[in-house]
Amino acid sequence: DFPAAPAEAVSADGADTSAGVKLFLGGLSPTTTEDTIRKYFSAYGTVTVVHIPTDRSSGAPRGFGFV
Repeated sequence: DFPAAPAEAVSADGADTSAGVKLFLGGLSPTTTEDTIRKYFSAYGTVTVVHIPTDRSSGAPRGFGFV
């Protein structure tokens, strides 16, 4: 048996979310920052990681990210 997930780790439909979820975000504006994404998604729960990949040569954001 596995221990029950804490109440805050169970979604409204009863799914266990304690293991974490990584969402792909496509079509991000070049001006979107990790802080902007963190602030937006924190309204839906605890955000532990935000990552916006950048181009190796130019350092510009590649237009997608993960949260």
